[in-house]
Amino acid sequence: MRIAFFIGSLDTGGAERQVVLLAEGLAARGHSVWLITVFPGGYSRTLADVPNLTLLSLNPTRGRSLARRVIQLAASPLRLRCLLKRERPDRLYSMLHLSNLFAWLATSGALRPKLVWGYRASNMRLNWKRLIPDRLCAWVSPTVPLMIANSRTGLRCAQQYGYRPKRGVVIPNGIDTEVFQPQPGLAAHFRAEIGVDTSTPLVGIIARMDPMKGHDIFLQSAAQIVDIFSRCRFVCIGDGHSEYKQKILQQARHLGLSEKVFWFDNRTDMPAIYSALDVVVSSSSYGEGFSNVVGEAMACGTPCVVTDVGDSSYIVGQTGKIVKPGNVEEMAKAIICILQDKKCLLSGCLRERIFEKFSIERLLYKTEQTI
Repeated sequence: MRIAFFIGSLDTGGAERQVVLLAEGLAARGHSVWLITVFPGGYSRTLADVPNLTLLSLNPTRGRSLARRVIQLAASPLRLRCLLKRERPDRLYSMLHLSNLFAWLATSGALRPKLVWGYRASNMRLNWKRLIPDRLCAWVSPTVPLMIANSRTGLRCAQQYGYRPKRGVVIPNGIDTEVFQPQPGLAAHFRAEIGVDTSTPLVGIIARMDPMKGHDIFLQSAAQIVDIFSRCRFVCIGDGHSEYKQKILQQARHLGLSEKVFWFDNRTDMPAIYSALDVVVSSSSYGEGFSNVVGEAMACGTPCVVTDVGDSSYIVGQTGKIVKPGNVEEMAKAIICILQDKKCLLSGCLRERIFEKFSIERLLYKTEQTI
Protein backbone atom coordinates (compact mmCIF):
# COMPACT_ATOMS: atom_id res chain seq x y z
CA MET A 1 0.00 0.00 0.00
CA ARG A 2 1.13 3.55 -0.73
CA ILE A 3 0.30 5.81 2.21
CA ALA A 4 0.85 9.55 2.62
CA PHE A 5 0.59 11.12 6.08
CA PHE A 6 -0.06 14.85 6.32
CA ILE A 7 0.34 17.14 9.32
CA GLY A 8 1.26 20.77 9.89
CA SER A 9 4.72 20.11 11.32
CA LEU A 10 6.70 17.55 13.29
CA ASP A 11 7.31 19.77 16.29
CA THR A 12 6.92 18.15 19.71
CA GLY A 13 3.38 17.00 20.45
CA GLY A 14 1.23 13.91 20.91
CA ALA A 15 -0.17 13.84 17.38
CA GLU A 16 3.28 14.46 15.94
CA ARG A 17 4.80 11.56 17.89
CA GLN A 18 2.03 9.25 16.75
CA VAL A 19 2.32 10.13 13.08
CA VAL A 20 6.05 9.45 13.28
CA LEU A 21 5.42 6.05 14.89
CA LEU A 22 2.87 5.20 12.22
CA ALA A 23 5.08 6.32 9.35
CA GLU A 24 8.13 4.44 10.64
CA GLY A 25 6.17 1.33 11.54
CA LEU A 26 4.25 1.01 8.28
CA ALA A 27 7.41 1.67 6.28
CA ALA A 28 9.12 -1.12 8.21
CA ARG A 29 6.24 -3.42 7.22
CA GLY A 30 7.03 -2.82 3.55
CA HIS A 31 4.51 -0.10 2.69
CA SER A 32 5.59 2.91 0.66
CA VAL A 33 5.15 5.87 3.00
CA TRP A 34 5.31 9.64 2.53
CA LEU A 35 5.36 11.95 5.54
CA ILE A 36 4.25 15.37 4.35
CA THR A 37 4.31 18.53 6.44
CA VAL A 38 3.32 22.13 5.77
CA PHE A 39 6.53 23.34 7.42
CA PRO A 40 9.85 21.47 7.81
CA GLY A 41 11.70 20.63 11.02
CA GLY A 42 11.06 18.74 14.19
CA TYR A 43 11.44 14.97 14.08
CA SER A 44 12.50 14.98 10.42
CA ARG A 45 16.22 14.83 11.29
CA THR A 46 15.79 11.32 12.74
CA LEU A 47 13.69 10.02 9.85
CA ALA A 48 15.76 10.92 6.82
CA ASP A 49 17.34 7.46 6.44
CA VAL A 50 14.33 5.24 7.16
CA PRO A 51 13.79 2.78 4.25
CA ASN A 52 10.50 3.12 2.32
CA LEU A 53 9.86 6.49 4.00
CA THR A 54 10.02 9.79 2.12
CA LEU A 55 9.94 13.12 3.95
CA LEU A 56 8.41 16.04 2.09
CA SER A 57 7.47 19.59 3.06
CA LEU A 58 5.15 21.92 1.19
CA ASN A 59 7.46 24.81 2.08
CA PRO A 60 11.29 24.83 2.26
CA THR A 61 11.23 27.13 5.31
CA ARG A 62 8.71 28.60 7.72
CA GLY A 63 7.99 32.25 6.88
CA ARG A 64 9.45 34.70 9.39
CA SER A 65 6.59 37.16 9.18
CA LEU A 66 2.93 36.47 9.93
CA ALA A 67 1.95 37.66 6.45
CA ARG A 68 4.39 35.25 4.85
CA ARG A 69 3.12 32.31 6.91
CA VAL A 70 -0.50 33.14 6.01
CA ILE A 71 0.44 33.09 2.32
CA GLN A 72 2.17 29.73 2.79
CA LEU A 73 -0.88 28.29 4.54
CA ALA A 74 -3.25 29.60 1.87
CA ALA A 75 -1.18 27.92 -0.85
CA SER A 76 -0.95 24.60 1.01
CA PRO A 77 -4.01 22.80 -0.43
CA LEU A 78 -2.93 23.47 -4.02
CA ARG A 79 0.67 22.48 -3.31
CA LEU A 80 -0.51 19.31 -1.60
CA ARG A 81 -2.78 18.48 -4.53
CA CYS A 82 0.13 18.82 -6.97
CA LEU A 83 2.35 16.67 -4.78
CA LEU A 84 -0.29 13.95 -4.50
CA LYS A 85 -0.80 13.98 -8.26
CA ARG A 86 2.93 13.46 -8.71
CA GLU A 87 3.46 10.75 -6.07
CA ARG A 88 0.06 9.02 -6.46
CA PRO A 89 -0.41 7.42 -3.00
CA ASP A 90 -3.42 5.18 -2.37
CA ARG A 91 -4.30 6.83 0.96
CA LEU A 92 -3.90 10.30 2.42
CA TYR A 93 -4.07 10.20 6.21
CA SER A 94 -4.20 13.70 7.73
CA MET A 95 -4.22 14.74 11.37
CA LEU A 96 -5.54 17.79 13.26
CA HIS A 97 -8.21 20.26 12.18
CA LEU A 98 -6.37 22.54 9.77
CA SER A 99 -4.45 19.69 8.15
CA ASN A 100 -7.72 17.77 7.74
CA LEU A 101 -9.30 20.75 6.00
CA PHE A 102 -6.29 21.20 3.70
CA ALA A 103 -6.32 17.47 2.89
CA TRP A 104 -10.03 17.62 2.03
CA LEU A 105 -9.46 20.61 -0.27
CA ALA A 106 -6.48 18.88 -1.92
CA THR A 107 -8.41 15.67 -2.65
CA SER A 108 -11.83 17.13 -3.41
CA GLY A 109 -13.09 15.75 -6.71
CA ALA A 110 -10.12 13.41 -7.13
CA LEU A 111 -10.48 9.68 -7.68
CA ARG A 112 -7.44 9.02 -5.52
CA PRO A 113 -6.06 9.00 -2.94
CA LYS A 114 -8.70 7.88 -0.46
CA LEU A 115 -8.92 10.47 2.32
CA VAL A 116 -8.59 9.47 5.98
CA TRP A 117 -8.97 12.02 8.75
CA GLY A 118 -7.37 11.71 12.17
CA TYR A 119 -9.30 13.13 15.14
CA ARG A 120 -7.09 13.57 18.19
CA ALA A 121 -8.99 15.30 21.03
CA SER A 122 -12.26 15.47 22.96
CA ASN A 123 -14.43 18.28 24.26
CA MET A 124 -11.98 20.98 23.15
CA ARG A 125 -12.55 24.66 23.86
CA LEU A 126 -11.28 26.17 20.64
CA ASN A 127 -10.26 29.73 19.93
CA TRP A 128 -11.48 31.27 16.70
CA LYS A 129 -8.32 30.22 14.79
CA ARG A 130 -9.09 26.57 15.46
CA LEU A 131 -12.86 26.85 15.63
CA ILE A 132 -13.21 27.98 12.00
CA PRO A 133 -11.41 24.98 10.45
CA ASP A 134 -13.14 22.67 12.93
CA ARG A 135 -16.60 23.90 11.91
CA LEU A 136 -15.68 23.69 8.23
CA CYS A 137 -14.45 20.13 8.74
CA ALA A 138 -17.71 19.16 10.41
CA TRP A 139 -19.63 20.71 7.51
CA VAL A 140 -17.78 18.76 4.80
CA SER A 141 -17.33 15.58 6.86
CA PRO A 142 -20.19 13.64 5.17
CA THR A 143 -17.96 13.42 2.07
CA VAL A 144 -15.00 11.96 4.00
CA PRO A 145 -14.67 8.15 3.55
CA LEU A 146 -13.03 7.43 6.91
CA MET A 147 -12.22 9.22 10.17
CA ILE A 148 -10.02 7.59 12.82
CA ALA A 149 -10.25 8.88 16.39
CA ASN A 150 -7.59 7.95 18.91
CA SER A 151 -10.12 7.73 21.74
CA ARG A 152 -13.68 6.55 22.21
CA THR A 153 -14.52 9.80 23.96
CA GLY A 154 -13.08 11.74 21.03
CA LEU A 155 -15.26 9.95 18.50
CA ARG A 156 -18.38 10.60 20.59
CA CYS A 157 -17.48 14.29 20.93
CA ALA A 158 -16.83 14.60 17.20
CA GLN A 159 -20.27 13.19 16.49
CA GLN A 160 -21.79 15.64 18.97
CA TYR A 161 -20.00 18.48 17.16
CA GLY A 162 -21.59 17.48 13.87
CA TYR A 163 -18.95 15.25 12.29
CA ARG A 164 -20.63 12.70 10.04
CA PRO A 165 -17.95 10.84 8.05
CA LYS A 166 -19.05 7.84 6.03
CA ARG A 167 -17.19 5.67 8.53
CA GLY A 168 -15.79 6.49 11.97
CA VAL A 169 -13.59 4.13 14.00
CA VAL A 170 -11.41 4.25 17.11
CA ILE A 171 -7.76 3.18 17.04
CA PRO A 172 -5.95 4.05 20.29
CA ASN A 173 -2.44 5.44 20.23
CA GLY A 174 0.53 3.10 20.40
CA ILE A 175 3.23 3.26 23.08
CA ASP A 176 6.81 2.32 22.21
CA THR A 177 7.53 -0.16 24.99
CA GLU A 178 11.14 -0.59 23.86
CA VAL A 179 11.79 3.09 24.55
CA PHE A 180 9.45 3.45 27.51
CA GLN A 181 10.45 0.83 30.04
CA PRO A 182 11.67 0.90 33.65
CA GLN A 183 15.09 2.55 33.91
CA PRO A 184 16.15 2.31 37.58
CA GLY A 185 19.74 3.36 36.92
CA LEU A 186 18.82 6.45 34.91
CA ALA A 187 16.06 7.22 37.42
CA ALA A 188 18.71 7.43 40.15
CA HIS A 189 20.71 9.84 37.99
CA PHE A 190 17.69 12.12 37.59
CA ARG A 191 16.98 12.11 41.32
CA ALA A 192 20.63 12.94 41.96
CA GLU A 193 20.40 15.79 39.44
CA ILE A 194 17.57 17.45 41.35
CA GLY A 195 18.99 16.54 44.76
CA VAL A 196 16.29 14.08 45.82
CA ASP A 197 17.16 10.73 47.39
CA THR A 198 15.35 7.48 46.71
CA SER A 199 13.32 7.68 49.92
CA THR A 200 11.73 11.02 48.99
CA PRO A 201 8.25 10.76 47.43
CA LEU A 202 8.30 12.30 43.96
CA VAL A 203 5.12 13.21 42.05
CA GLY A 204 5.11 14.62 38.53
CA ILE A 205 2.98 16.22 35.85
CA ILE A 206 4.19 16.13 32.26
CA ALA A 207 2.09 18.46 30.12
CA ARG A 208 2.41 21.68 28.18
CA MET A 209 1.51 24.79 30.13
CA ASP A 210 -2.10 25.23 29.05
CA PRO A 211 -5.30 25.85 31.05
CA MET A 212 -6.78 22.57 29.81
CA LYS A 213 -3.99 20.59 31.51
CA GLY A 214 -5.00 21.62 35.03
CA HIS A 215 -1.67 22.69 36.51
CA ASP A 216 -3.56 24.84 39.01
CA ILE A 217 -5.43 21.77 40.30
CA PHE A 218 -2.19 19.81 40.50
CA LEU A 219 -0.52 22.53 42.58
CA GLN A 220 -3.48 22.87 44.94
CA SER A 221 -3.38 19.09 45.43
CA ALA A 222 0.37 19.29 46.04
CA ALA A 223 -0.20 21.83 48.80
CA GLN A 224 -2.51 19.36 50.56
CA ILE A 225 -0.11 16.44 50.05
CA VAL A 226 2.82 18.16 51.78
CA ASP A 227 0.70 18.50 54.91
CA ILE A 228 0.95 14.69 55.19
CA PHE A 229 4.16 13.95 53.28
CA SER A 230 6.29 16.94 54.19
CA ARG A 231 9.28 15.52 52.29
CA CYS A 232 7.29 15.05 49.09
CA ARG A 233 8.64 16.86 46.03
CA PHE A 234 7.02 17.62 42.68
CA VAL A 235 8.21 17.76 39.07
CA CYS A 236 6.52 19.84 36.36
CA ILE A 237 7.73 19.31 32.80
CA GLY A 238 6.29 21.27 29.89
CA ASP A 239 6.62 24.57 28.08
CA GLY A 240 3.87 27.00 27.18
CA HIS A 241 2.78 30.59 26.81
CA SER A 242 4.97 32.82 29.00
CA GLU A 243 2.03 34.70 30.53
CA TYR A 244 0.30 31.50 31.66
CA LYS A 245 3.59 30.05 32.93
CA GLN A 246 4.12 33.09 35.11
CA LYS A 247 0.61 32.71 36.50
CA ILE A 248 1.31 29.09 37.48
CA LEU A 249 4.69 29.95 39.00
CA GLN A 250 3.04 32.70 41.03
CA GLN A 251 0.43 30.24 42.25
CA ALA A 252 3.17 27.86 43.40
CA ARG A 253 4.80 30.67 45.38
CA HIS A 254 1.46 31.65 46.90
CA LEU A 255 0.90 28.03 48.00
CA GLY A 256 4.35 27.85 49.58
CA LEU A 257 5.63 25.31 47.06
CA SER A 258 8.52 27.28 45.56
CA GLU A 259 11.15 25.07 47.21
CA LYS A 260 9.23 21.86 46.59
CA VAL A 261 8.62 21.97 42.82
CA PHE A 262 11.19 21.38 40.08
CA TRP A 263 10.36 23.07 36.77
CA PHE A 264 11.56 22.02 33.31
CA ASP A 265 10.42 23.25 29.90
CA ASN A 266 11.22 20.04 28.03
CA ARG A 267 13.32 16.94 28.57
CA THR A 268 14.64 14.27 26.21
CA ASP A 269 15.17 11.63 28.93
CA MET A 270 11.53 10.91 29.70
CA PRO A 271 11.90 7.14 30.41
CA ALA A 272 14.37 8.04 33.17
CA ILE A 273 12.02 10.65 34.61
CA TYR A 274 8.94 8.42 34.48
CA SER A 275 10.99 5.74 36.28
CA ALA A 276 12.12 8.23 38.91
CA LEU A 277 8.59 9.34 39.76
CA ASP A 278 6.41 7.54 42.30
CA VAL A 279 3.21 8.90 40.73
CA VAL A 280 2.42 10.56 37.41
CA VAL A 281 -0.61 12.85 37.36
CA SER A 282 -2.83 13.78 34.44
CA SER A 283 -4.99 16.62 35.79
CA SER A 284 -6.62 17.72 32.52
CA SER A 285 -9.93 19.55 32.87
CA TYR A 286 -11.02 19.04 29.25
CA GLY A 287 -9.72 18.40 25.75
CA GLU A 288 -7.78 15.18 26.36
CA GLY A 289 -8.22 12.39 23.83
CA PHE A 290 -5.64 9.70 24.40
CA SER A 291 -2.97 10.72 26.91
CA ASN A 292 0.41 9.51 25.66
CA VAL A 293 1.95 10.57 28.96
CA VAL A 294 -0.23 8.16 30.92
CA GLY A 295 0.58 5.27 28.59
CA GLU A 296 4.30 6.06 28.62
CA ALA A 297 4.40 6.30 32.42
CA MET A 298 2.60 2.97 32.78
CA ALA A 299 5.02 1.35 30.33
CA CYS A 300 7.80 2.53 32.67
CA GLY A 301 6.03 0.91 35.63
CA THR A 302 4.82 4.13 37.24
CA PRO A 303 1.22 4.33 38.52
CA CYS A 304 -0.98 7.23 37.47
CA VAL A 305 -3.69 9.41 38.92
CA VAL A 306 -5.87 10.72 36.11
CA THR A 307 -8.96 12.86 35.74
CA ASP A 308 -11.92 11.27 34.01
CA VAL A 309 -11.32 13.21 30.80
CA GLY A 310 -10.96 11.65 27.37
CA ASP A 311 -9.95 8.01 27.53
CA SER A 312 -7.59 8.36 30.50
CA SER A 313 -9.80 6.19 32.72
CA TYR A 314 -9.81 3.47 30.05
CA ILE A 315 -6.02 3.60 29.71
CA VAL A 316 -5.33 3.06 33.41
CA GLY A 317 -8.19 0.62 33.99
CA GLN A 318 -7.74 -0.91 37.44
CA THR A 319 -4.03 -0.06 37.61
CA GLY A 320 -4.38 3.57 38.73
CA LYS A 321 -6.69 6.09 40.36
CA ILE A 322 -9.42 8.03 38.55
CA VAL A 323 -10.79 11.30 39.90
CA LYS A 324 -13.27 13.91 38.79
CA PRO A 325 -11.78 16.85 36.86
CA GLY A 326 -11.22 19.93 38.98
CA ASN A 327 -11.62 18.11 42.31
CA VAL A 328 -8.55 19.08 44.37
CA GLU A 329 -9.37 17.04 47.47
CA GLU A 330 -10.13 13.89 45.51
CA MET A 331 -6.89 14.20 43.54
CA ALA A 332 -4.80 14.75 46.66
CA LYS A 333 -6.37 11.72 48.36
CA ALA A 334 -5.71 9.54 45.30
CA ILE A 335 -2.04 10.55 45.15
CA ILE A 336 -1.63 10.01 48.90
CA CYS A 337 -3.24 6.58 48.59
CA ILE A 338 -0.64 5.48 46.03
CA LEU A 339 2.24 6.98 48.01
CA GLN A 340 1.11 5.11 51.10
CA ASP A 341 0.68 1.77 49.36
CA LYS A 342 2.26 1.91 45.91
CA LYS A 343 2.69 -1.86 45.66
CA CYS A 344 -1.07 -2.43 45.76
CA LEU A 345 -1.38 -0.88 42.31
CA LEU A 346 1.72 -2.27 40.63
CA SER A 347 1.77 -6.07 40.89
CA GLY A 348 3.18 -6.24 37.37
CA CYS A 349 -0.03 -5.01 35.77
CA LEU A 350 0.95 -1.54 34.53
CA ARG A 351 3.34 -2.48 31.76
CA GLU A 352 1.35 -5.58 30.86
CA ARG A 353 -1.77 -3.48 30.25
CA ILE A 354 0.16 -1.32 27.77
CA PHE A 355 1.46 -4.43 25.99
CA GLU A 356 -2.05 -5.85 25.79
CA LYS A 357 -4.05 -2.78 24.80
CA PHE A 358 -1.77 -0.06 23.45
CA SER A 359 1.30 -1.54 21.80
CA ILE A 360 2.73 -0.14 18.57
CA GLU A 361 2.15 -3.51 16.93
CA ARG A 362 -1.56 -3.29 17.75
CA LEU A 363 -1.69 0.29 16.40
CA LEU A 364 0.00 -0.69 13.15
CA TYR A 365 -2.10 -3.80 12.62
CA LYS A 366 -5.41 -2.04 13.22
CA THR A 367 -4.35 0.85 10.98
CA GLU A 368 -3.42 -1.54 8.17
CA GLN A 369 -6.73 -3.38 8.47
CA THR A 370 -8.80 -0.18 8.64
CA ILE A 371 -7.47 2.17 6.00
